[in-house]
Amino acid sequence: MKKIFLSVVSVAAFFVAGTVNAQTEFQYRRSSLATIMLDTHDGTLEAQAGIKKVLVETYNAKPTPDKYNDHNLKVRSLDARKLPKVTKEEIAVYEKGGKMAAVAKAAKSAVAVKSDAEYIAQLMKWMEQNHVAGQMVSKWFDISSTPKADGQYWSLSLIAERGLKGYSAEEIQAAKEAKGGENKLINGAIFDLIPNTFLAVTRYSFTSAEEIIELTAGPVVMANAQSSNPLVAKGAILAIEALKKTIQGYFVNTKTYLFQMDWSAEKFEEFGTVLASNDGKKINSFVNSSAFTMKYVGQTSKFAPACMTVSLNNESKELIKRATLRSTDAVIAKLQQEYDVFKTLAPIYIEGKDITALIGMNEGLEGGEKFEVLELSIDEKTGQTVAKPVQKITAIKGKVWDNRAGAAEEAAEKKEGEDAAALGKTYFKGKAKKLMPGMFIRQIK
Repeated sequence: MKKIFLSVVSVAAFFVAGTVNAQTEFQYRRSSLATIMLDTHDGTLEAQAGIKKVLVETYNAKPTPDKYNDHNLKVRSLDARKLPKVTKEEIAVYEKGGKMAAVAKAAKSAVAVKSDAEYIAQLMKWMEQNHVAGQMVSKWFDISSTPKADGQYWSLSLIAERGLKGYSAEEIQAAKEAKGGENKLINGAIFDLIPNTFLAVTRYSFTSAEEIIELTAGPVVMANAQSSNPLVAKGAILAIEALKKTIQGYFVNTKTYLFQMDWSAEKFEEFGTVLASNDGKKINSFVNSSAFTMKYVGQTSKFAPACMTVSLNNESKELIKRATLRSTDAVIAKLQQEYDVFKTLAPIYIEGKDITALIGMNEGLEGGEKFEVLELSIDEKTGQTVAKPVQKITAIKGKVWDNRAGAAEEAAEKKEGEDAAALGKTYFKGKAKKLMPGMFIRQIK
């Protein structure tokens, strides 16, 4: 594989393309993310065309989260009614006990309630039929149907742009001078970047407080409220009443399914041979075959309060927009917390004894969360990123930045929470003397 790349591409151009980015402070190899909205034609949204319009426009205008590279494909939305049919056996692969029944019950207002397992099975089949993984790879290698100016049907420009982040000028120069060093950097970038390519498919519903309470309380509490045992019933009713005091009005409920590129050394070798042929027909046929696949990682959901009544005045539209942005960000943050493979890094800043980072409530922080501080370097043998743990730090309660959508405006409206919105960063407890700029943090459980 190493000889293949050297014989068909100008590695000098690769290094020149990435040198500028390598000099930028706090640059590193980020995971890449494509996002798609799944229109399930949920009854609560279909009945409110104006609300759905605000939600869809907000989603379409929302940029890729800043800690991921934008790897969006041409497809940005899917009609759930046009997804391929799946068998019970295919659905069963993604089922998880009795949770599906509880979710379906809570979503009783939907026109046609499907389980998450059915949606996942349909999405997996849709990705297979439409060669979505191949499209991801095609974007990485800038594959075209006609030869480029240099006569090649592909290039390493995007891998160069994203893959040299985190390298110092000295490391790049050392790689140029070392025997085989260029190949190590190229291969290392490929194996850092491509396996960490994700697809997030998100669906929305516009949900009443009553439905959220059913989902939040859970089937056991709801059933206990009808218990013949007066003590059990009273306890359940008190729990439900407490929820009613805090959960009122209407909410944007967001569910996201996460998928990841299935990439291996074997696929890399096979694909490298195809690229080396520089046969445009052969290359395009390969990426549009079943050679590449996606794998299911997991799912999660979050909801955010939108408005007290269903209306379409300017104030309600702004609240629905804010709720859409917040619930979408919250579900991405929750996926990061629940699935290690999807976790992101954030640079730390040292200001005297203060340790800070530009993350906050938008990333799901409340205070008390633990992080490991990492020192990044490049493995000389593989060219891949190595993260060395330095110490652990903790987000300080009361000093977590409220960087959620509309936080500053909300604080001004309510005359409260202004300090959190104005912090501009989150503070951490730890030993600042042992840390330095250029290190990164990653949340741990």
